Amino acid sequence: PVPFQEQLFVRSPRLGCTVQIYDSRGVQVDDGVLEDNVVSFDLSHIATGTYFVVLRCADGSVKVFRVFKT
Repeated sequence: PVPFQEQLFVRSPRLGCTVQIYDSRGVQVDDGVLEDNVVSFDLSHIATGTYFVVLRCADGSVKVFRVFKT
């Protein structure tokens, strides 16, 4: 997993993709849209642990990344 502390940055060359962040129980903790090549999330309020970042794009592609808040 990719470690982060308070800020999580998601980068993609595709614009207009939605980004959703889920905890290990499947509860959504944040979301956003890639309007530029990068979107940042302030996740200082969430607990330490493993989270899943889901990137969904207009072409139907879905990518899931595992991250770890330290």
